Amino acid sequence: MLYRLSGLRGLTARCRTRLSGPGGRAAVWGGLLVLVWLFAFAAHALHADPLSALVVFVGTASLLRAGSALLDRFVLAAGLLGGATITAALLFSVWPWHLEPAPVAGSAMTALLAVAFATGRRPKLPRKVLWSDAVILASGAASAITLAWPVARVGFKQSLPYLTAVGQGDRLRHFSLFDAIQQVGGYGFFHSDQAREIVLPGMEANYPSGTHMLYALGDVFARSSADPSTSTAAFHRYYWWAVIGYAFFVVCVTWACRWVAGPAVSDRRRAVVCAGVGAYLATGVLMTGFWNESDAEMLGLGFFALAVALIARPPVKDGDSAVLLGALVVAVSWCYSLFLVPIALAGVAGLAVYRKRVRRSWRAYAAVAVVAVPVALLPAVLPKLVGTLNVGSHLLLAGPIVRMQRRFLAGLAIVAFLGLVRAGTRRSPAYRVMFGQLLAGGAALAVFWAYQVLSVGGTVYYFEKMLHAWTVLCLVALGPAVLWLRRAAPRPSMAASPRSSPALLRTRNAFGAVAAVVAAAILAGGLHWGRVQYDGRPGPDMNWGAVWASGRIQNPYADSLKVLYNAKFLGDGVPTMALLSDQHWVNVDASNTLAVLNHDYGRLQKTLYALKDVDGIAPGEPLRPAPTGKALPYGDRSEVTERGVARLRRILAASPIPLRVVVWDPWVERELRKFAAQRPDLGLRIVRVDRLGRPV
Repeated sequence: MLYRLSGLRGLTARCRTRLSGPGGRAAVWGGLLVLVWLFAFAAHALHADPLSALVVFVGTASLLRAGSALLDRFVLAAGLLGGATITAALLFSVWPWHLEPAPVAGSAMTALLAVAFATGRRPKLPRKVLWSDAVILASGAASAITLAWPVARVGFKQSLPYLTAVGQGDRLRHFSLFDAIQQVGGYGFFHSDQAREIVLPGMEANYPSGTHMLYALGDVFARSSADPSTSTAAFHRYYWWAVIGYAFFVVCVTWACRWVAGPAVSDRRRAVVCAGVGAYLATGVLMTGFWNESDAEMLGLGFFALAVALIARPPVKDGDSAVLLGALVVAVSWCYSLFLVPIALAGVAGLAVYRKRVRRSWRAYAAVAVVAVPVALLPAVLPKLVGTLNVGSHLLLAGPIVRMQRRFLAGLAIVAFLGLVRAGTRRSPAYRVMFGQLLAGGAALAVFWAYQVLSVGGTVYYFEKMLHAWTVLCLVALGPAVLWLRRAAPRPSMAASPRSSPALLRTRNAFGAVAAVVAAAILAGGLHWGRVQYDGRPGPDMNWGAVWASGRIQNPYADSLKVLYNAKFLGDGVPTMALLSDQHWVNVDASNTLAVLNHDYGRLQKTLYALKDVDGIAPGEPLRPAPTGKALPYGDRSEVTERGVARLRRILAASPIPLRVVVWDPWVERELRKFAAQRPDLGLRIVRVDRLGRPV
């Protein structure tokens, strides 16, 4: 037995000696390379591509050396992969496999092997778990549950009033970019001829599509297929990706608050601050960014929070710091380019404090900048090169958005500044950088305010967007404010009393910590009481999250969409115009929804937008069918209806493709059938339906 064991030890030693040589190491790395590609294709064959994505995510976290806690490593890995994926997608858009999951996963794992080989690092994850981890994750989960609540237990038809939220069309346009990426296999500006038929004209180049690429690629891995699915199923899935994106935003901001606070603040105090920040994000006014359909902005704000946190407190290793910051700047720019200015100013504040450190490791930062800066600037340059966007006039556009409360923001900024100027915190480089970022962000906000006031006489849509970034800056900087709260000295009677048992002390401390976390969440607006009231703002004892979860926020053309769904017209591939309401914007939005789901929004957008001048087409909503099953007209023919039909004829005559026209009113149906008979070259098809979507 001893002889066999000694022989085995000798064999092991000889193998180790051979593998430690140059040829042996090459064989090991070559074997690993073959193994990861076999794993990627095997996972795809088994429809288990989510497992490949998980391996890439955990592998990225295990090769980082930033963050002392497990959640730190995972959050930073998510930020790094966001920017790296957006950059790598430039290659995916032009190589032969496009978004096929197996080549993408194999390439990602090959990149991880290359990093491990070049740096000598081996996979290693920290085991440290903090109490505040639970608060951060619970905040993200609470926001996801709140947003998912109206649609969690119903099918696609019942979800229609919520998928497009307030019905202003932004989510449709975001989905069209998501859809175009999956249809063409990459960024739309690489395949402009195909993408122009699917998205709003010019949007494939004018609008940054990083968010849509991340969601589209994530969807490909979740389904284990790059082949586009039905448009209705894709739209439903896109809604869930938007929910995940908002939850990621909440986790990022809450985590960034803890990261900036650093070890100077105990974990229990950080948990209290994180509870307040998380409750505000999960229930406060920023949640309106979701139902106002600002999907790209919300994800961009998440990456923005991570970037400002790492600028304030960069990781110890300069290589990790440079790569993480480069990836996050790319992610911010490609998700929402408006935030490039505050990120640049934040970088200036960080450089002013950490200039010696940057000078010492300038090669690492320069190498990253050579790649990151051109990629980050690409969304700002593309509109000038191949797009049609006028940035100056675009920043002055008006749009529906919930106005941020100025009084609350003033108080939030005061608390953040007070925490950073405390005598014990002024020497901290991280707090000084955060102070500089707040000042720079405030200065940029003031300049933007002056630009809009001087140009249009007041603040409009994009100023509120900049206020969102300023709010995130203030929330991230809140951590040091709890240092003003001193621990009370023990009373003499307590000092003289018998010493409590360790178990009792731990229980008492845990109860106090939980009570403080709950109190912070309640004070931040996390508790609502009574029946939901909403008239543009929540009623007393209400919060924005409760308003959304109650189902009060629905798009105004939900009834038209349900009729079209019942008629099986949603996503059936036939170019369609819907005329089911007497409100012209309802007809515009319902028709746009049909165009987006039929992948012809780019071709029909101009035609459908012209419906805004057509009134009197449906003199009543489709409320009930006639006893015979046929629709009843709700109103007599009027001059408005006649003028509307005349305009409609001109619109249909100018349509670039033949249309199916779905109507509700019998007289309008007859007039359009006459017109279709007079102009057979237009290829018009007129269909009248009742409220159940049945052809009449």
